[in-house]
Amino acid sequence: MLHVDPPPPSSINDRLGPAHDELCRQLLTKDREKRVQTGEEALRLIELARQTDTGPLRQTTTEPGSSRSRFLGLSGQRATAAVAIIAVVALVVFAVLQRPWAPESDAQVSLERGVEAPRVLVVLPLENVSQDPTKDYLGVGFADVLISSLGAVPGVVAVSRSVAFEFRQQGATARDVARDLGADFVVDGSIQQIDDRLLVTASLILPDASQAWSQRYEIALRDIFELQRELAEDLSAALALTLTLSDRERLARPVTRSVAAFTDYATGRLMLGRVDVEGNVDRAVESFEQALQEDPDFALAHAALGDAYWTRYRDTGDEAWVQNATNAILEAIRLEPDHPSVRLSLARVYQGTERDEPALDELERVMSWEKSRLGSIPVMRLARPTSKLMRTSTQVGRNLT
Repeated sequence: MLHVDPPPPSSINDRLGPAHDELCRQLLTKDREKRVQTGEEALRLIELARQTDTGPLRQTTTEPGSSRSRFLGLSGQRATAAVAIIAVVALVVFAVLQRPWAPESDAQVSLERGVEAPRVLVVLPLENVSQDPTKDYLGVGFADVLISSLGAVPGVVAVSRSVAFEFRQQGATARDVARDLGADFVVDGSIQQIDDRLLVTASLILPDASQAWSQRYEIALRDIFELQRELAEDLSAALALTLTLSDRERLARPVTRSVAAFTDYATGRLMLGRVDVEGNVDRAVESFEQALQEDPDFALAHAALGDAYWTRYRDTGDEAWVQNATNAILEAIRLEPDHPSVRLSLARVYQGTERDEPALDELERVMSWEKSRLGSIPVMRLARPTSKLMRTSTQVGRNLT
C-alpha cells in the first residue's frame, strides 16, 4: 500500500476512463514531489474528470459480487464522485501523516518545553525476540492496545495499526518510519516470553533516530494488563501529556480481563494483518470468535470480527458478510460507543456499500470528538467541496483501511 502504486480505476471498472485514472494517479502517487499538494489542485482534477467523462459509459459483463460490478449503474458524474471521495480521503491521510502544518522541530521542542500540541505517534508492533514465531502475536497485541489507549488521549494522533504493521513487516527502522510518515515520535521495542514471565523493552524514538525515552519491564504473564497500563502511562509522561483523572481511568481500564481472550484477539489481529497468506482471514475469524467466547463484552474483538467479516465480503462479494460485519461492529459500539476506530470501521462499511449518509454521520461524529480532544483538526481547505461527504472526509485525519 505504501510503496506500490494502486492499479488504475479503469482496470477494475470498465465504466471509468482515462480521466479517472489520472485523477487517482496524481492523488495517490508515492512520490511526494509529484503528488497533488493542495485542495485546489485536487478539485481541478476532479472537475476535469467530470468534463472529460460525460459521454455514455461502456457496458460490461462482470461476475456478480465482483469489485467491478459494484460500480455498475453509476452515472458518469456519480462514478467520478465515488472515485473522488476515495481519493480525497487517501490524500487527506497522507496530508495528516506528513504534518505540513508544523515544522520538523516541533516534536523536539514540545518534548523539552511541555508545549501542548498534537503529536503524531506511530506504535510499531514489538519485535518478538523469543525465537519462537508462535509468540509473534504478543508484539502485535501490545501495539494494538497501545494505539487504542494512546489514540484516545488528548494531544496524540496515533497512526493506524495497518500502516504500522506494514512498516514492521518490511523491516523498516524507526527513523525510516518517522521520515516516511512525518511522525513526531515512533514507539519501538521488543517482547520476549520466558515460561510464565514477559520481558518488554520500549523506546520513544525521535525523527533523528535519537531516543527520547526508554524503559525495560519484567512481569508475570497473568499481569499483562497491568503492564499495558503502566507502559501507556509511562509513554504519556514521556510525551509530556497532561492527563485528566478520566484519562488515567481510561488508561487503567483493560480492553479485557481475560488473558485467554487477549491472546486470541492478538492472534486474530496478526492473521488479519497478513491477508495475503491463504487461510489467514478464516483463522482471524476463528480467533476473534474464540476471544468472544472467553469474554463476550470484549468490544475491540467485536470490532475486529467485523473487520474480518468485511474482508470476507471484499474477497467474495457475498452480501451476507456485509450484514455480519455491520452487526459485529454495532455490538462493539454498544459496548464502547465513544471509540473512534470502531466508529470508523462502521463508516468504512457504510461507505463501501454506497450508504453515504450514515457514513457521513459516523465521520462527523469522529471529527467532533477529535476536535474536542485535540483542540483543532488539521484540514485540507477545499475551495468548493463537491459534496457534504467529501467535505467531511477531508477533515478526518484517520486511515480508513
